[in-house]
Amino acid sequence: MMEYQDWLKALIQTAKKIASREYQEEHWFRENRGTEWADEVFLDLEGYAFDLFFKTYSPSFSDAQMRAWTDFSSLLDKYEQKLQRFPDSQAILDDPEWKGVQEAASRFVDAFEHQHIQPSATKPK
Repeated sequence: MMEYQDWLKALIQTAKKIASREYQEEHWFRENRGTEWADEVFLDLEGYAFDLFFKTYSPSFSDAQMRAWTDFSSLLDKYEQKLQRFPDSQAILDDPEWKGVQEAASRFVDAFEHQHIQPSATKPK
């Protein structure tokens, strides 16, 4: 399992990618992409055990961090459920609901990037 600071940093970096339209335009539409955009969005968070981090450290979150986390997680989950198997990247970028996800990701970054929580939870074994 990752150390706390590395784990949080990885989650913040992934949220920054979700928050950034410029990043998405650059990476989702490059030639020889080879993977679907969803790999970057949902699988990165799964790979970094987004939910496990929450379960482990949420007791130490500030109120602002808790709101930012739950808002981002909820909007992202809702958006993922509405997607088709092979979504059109341009349609996603143009979707007002995706803009809401991006804004929630930005609030997540703001809440966690400069206001690091002190892990008080016991590390899972």
